[in-house]
Amino acid sequence: MVSASQPKGVAVQMLMEPQPILEDTAFYDLSGWALPLVYNVESYMLGEAPGVSSTPLSSAPLRAGGLEGGRGDYAYAIPYYGTSALLAAVDLINQDVTVKAAGEGFTVHGREYPAGSFLIPVYRNPENLQRMVDEAAGRSGATAYPINTGLVEDGDDLGAGSYRALEKPKIAVAAGEEARGFGETWNFFDQGYPYFDYANVDAAGLGNMDLSEYDVLIIGGANLGNTLGEAGVDNLRQWMQAGGMVIAWEGGAQFLSQDESEITRVTTRVGEEEDEEEEEEDLPAVEARRTLAEREQESKIERTPGGFYKVVLDPDHWMAFGLPEEMAVLKRGDRGFGISDRGVNVAVFSEESLLSGYAPPDFEENLSAKAWLIVEGVGRGQAIMFADNPLYRMFLESEHQLVLNALVLGTGFGGGGFRGR
Repeated sequence: MVSASQPKGVAVQMLMEPQPILEDTAFYDLSGWALPLVYNVESYMLGEAPGVSSTPLSSAPLRAGGLEGGRGDYAYAIPYYGTSALLAAVDLINQDVTVKAAGEGFTVHGREYPAGSFLIPVYRNPENLQRMVDEAAGRSGATAYPINTGLVEDGDDLGAGSYRALEKPKIAVAAGEEARGFGETWNFFDQGYPYFDYANVDAAGLGNMDLSEYDVLIIGGANLGNTLGEAGVDNLRQWMQAGGMVIAWEGGAQFLSQDESEITRVTTRVGEEEDEEEEEEDLPAVEARRTLAEREQESKIERTPGGFYKVVLDPDHWMAFGLPEEMAVLKRGDRGFGISDRGVNVAVFSEESLLSGYAPPDFEENLSAKAWLIVEGVGRGQAIMFADNPLYRMFLESEHQLVLNALVLGTGFGGGGFRGR
């Protein structure tokens, strides 16, 4: 509970209220901002203080993690609830521990595990596995549980093929002058989530580069259409068809989906019927003109200055594992994808999608026909395309989880083309 009736109540309102009352359409920066939306946390506004006992907090409570229940005879399991579980799995993978992810939810020993939960089998893992699981879960704040049988009460038994082995991805990040937003991607790996081995590669040289030593290529916002050339696009396409995964957003997603590359069949914008031209009446010039002030006002009204919008996820796709079925995403423009009949529309906009900020007239209606995140197979590989930058300013914690899913779960579910498979 965070009281708005305190000396810093204005700051509480600014940080917490989901939809501020906006009196103008001119914004210096983002028009939407709310911590619950950033962190994907369910929150409520109350008109009066609830009559319950409470204790003041002087610091954030520690998130305890570790193994509960002692030694597992068959395996250990970490239910996938939030990034703490995923990072515990990455920690173990980095120690060469065999980790699997569940393609569907299951129930064992009376405990329910959602799709994406992590299974660490005892067989063919180190003898000190119990301690390793306990320490990895403790470092991330996740909770692990012992499992003493391969048979489950609900779902696939633990030896089934729906439990996919995960691997340590080999990641290349497009850098250099052509790689728009590269700094945010670099910060993501260097400071935000320093769990991965990666190499920064010059985006301008991707056309001639041997990509066979990498599993994942992040091109972010780099629109490489004018950089790679026909031979370079063909080089990238062949690498993807052999099993490579590309993660892209904004200009990078536009490059993957444009006709010239022919890498995917996704369209970056929804086709809209053009309005029939109306016959213009001959008006006096003083009425027909638009003054500078009127032009500026029209420009303000049509802007999309960074608002939060609701998307609906496909709960059966591995990219959405560990996340709720609905979440908020930040949009700073009108870019979106046409609904794909070939790929998987992992995240699509809801009909009434605006959660926080300003939207121009008819913007929500147009957005309701678009997808925000699409995954499409390219041979044995995958193209993961975001309409907007999920790493924007490195503050969108809930969107970071989607990128982490691509990096970690993609090694097991992403098409089977990863090295060593």
